[in-house]
Amino acid sequence: MALSKDLYEMQWANDLSSLASQARYGIKYFKKGTNQEDTPELIQGGVKLCNILGKGTKANQEHAVLPNQIGYIDAVKPLSGTSISFEYIDRVTHILNSMLKNEELIDGDIEIADNFLIEISNVYQRYSSSVLNSLVEEKVFY
Repeated sequence: MALSKDLYEMQWANDLSSLASQARYGIKYFKKGTNQEDTPELIQGGVKLCNILGKGTKANQEHAVLPNQIGYIDAVKPLSGTSISFEYIDRVTHILNSMLKNEELIDGDIEIADNFLIEISNVYQRYSSSVLNSLVEEKVFY
């Protein structure tokens, strides 16, 4: 059963990292002004990621956790020990939504969102690698 949980954690860590990378491509196109047909969809991946992380950090702060919040709490476990807060996630969500609506952005907003996505992607890549390394050490995978 532990193997199943480890593989599940590796998968969602990879999925969250992938959403961050996807959104970074959208930001890249947005910054260049070469909005591709799929640019909004790419940026929407970042919004989806922020929504997951926002729900997780919010649920993590509550005293009583509902059963439907457990997955969100699991999703933010790798963020402990980082500078990522609910306010930071909320700010990036607002920036990404503003990009989708072509609203005016404040200088530095795009860099804030891009740096956030880099940090998130790295956190989840490291987490996935650490899970895989522990499985190798336990001789589950060779």
